Amino acid sequence: MFKFNASAAVRGFACFSLAMGAAALADPISDAGLKDKDVKQAVVESFANGYAYIPGSLRTLGPEARAAFMRAAGQLAIAYGRSDAFRQDYAAWWEEYKPKLELISPQEMQEQNESANANFSKEETERKGVVAQLEAQRAAFKKAGMSDAQIDGMIAQAKQGEQQIEQMRKQGQLPAGPQLTTEQERQQQNAQRQQEYQQRLVKFQAEHPADPGEAIRRALNEFLALSASVDFNARVVNGRFVDPVYQGKDDQWKRCFRAGKPAVDAARDVAQGWLQRI
Repeated sequence: MFKFNASAAVRGFACFSLAMGAAALADPISDAGLKDKDVKQAVVESFANGYAYIPGSLRTLGPEARAAFMRAAGQLAIAYGRSDAFRQDYAAWWEEYKPKLELISPQEMQEQNESANANFSKEETERKGVVAQLEAQRAAFKKAGMSDAQIDGMIAQAKQGEQQIEQMRKQGQLPAGPQLTTEQERQQQNAQRQQEYQQRLVKFQAEHPADPGEAIRRALNEFLALSASVDFNARVVNGRFVDPVYQGKDDQWKRCFRAGKPAVDAARDVAQGWLQRI
């Protein structure tokens, strides 16, 4: 079982198609040492993870072989994309990854306040025990070479600090207790969370259509636009494009370039045919 967890399911049909390649014989799939189920799994992995799943046996094949495989595997990809299984997988992913509204319940507010009270009490106990701790360590301080005067001075500073804190609290400069959440504040925070949730949901729906057909349509159109911009005559020296503009292109553009024009043309044919059948 695979987990359908793409951040953009079916965003890259090219991720699948341009990763493929096989011998250009009667049966490109079997000639590549694969079975139909392997191709379907490659489709699943590519759609689910948002990047190309490349079977190891296909990495070293040439552009023409990839094109032959693309034509054969593309039909399987179309069939999967039109199946109930894909629609169910996409719907499950969409529900899992869409924004969630998490509101603060009265019980959570109570637990937060109880935790704040406990932490405040602990900090107060530790703060008020500093002077006593210093007194208890007098012998150790003297053994370390400190004089009684030095130790008394350190203790006096601790006492002075304690007095300053108490004075600032009396003057309202420091809180006398922990900052607890009120019911009004809980409702205000929940209202803010609701607003932010709606904004995230609108953004998610714009980027990831709930309709799997629309998601595929968008992905194919994006691939067609991207692949049309690839310059297959671009010069590469030591693994880098000579033209800095090309070097700055994203991975999808570079994947198209590495696949070669025959494979990309085959992928474009499949994508255009797929669009007509959505």
